Amino acid sequence: TRLAKTSSKMFTWKNKIHKSKGAEPDNLEEQVATALYELQVHNDKLKANLREVHMSSAKEIDNAIVVFVPVPQSAVWQKMIKEKGLIDEMEKKFSGKQVLVLTERRIIRKESRSTRQLKQLRPRNRTLTAVHEAILDDMVFP
Repeated sequence: TRLAKTSSKMFTWKNKIHKSKGAEPDNLEEQVATALYELQVHNDKLKANLREVHMSSAKEIDNAIVVFVPVPQSAVWQKMIKEKGLIDEMEKKFSGKQVLVLTERRIIRKESRSTRQLKQLRPRNRTLTAVHEAILDDMVFP
């Protein structure tokens, strides 16, 4: 019965985007999710990896499309970018625009006298400096 349930589930572009708190995707996010789904269906090199991943949002900045992905999936996205040419395929879909994939990271404030209630130390990867360095590393990733 479990196999019947999974095979009857329709895979569409809606499975490629997971917004926080149930927010609805805007027009650009729908276009990017549709392009990812079409690559999943038609591109043999990207099919297996694209089946596993999703994006959290997309923004258009000047002449570029920035796709934000969850932190746990960033390694899979970077593998697709490096080995399989995901960026080239996405740029073909959005002609004349550059595509950039960034990991969605969170900054936690520095503890001060008024915010001493934190029970744990702030992780190094959530500091302002570490997050900005990671974003720059994502931007210059081959």
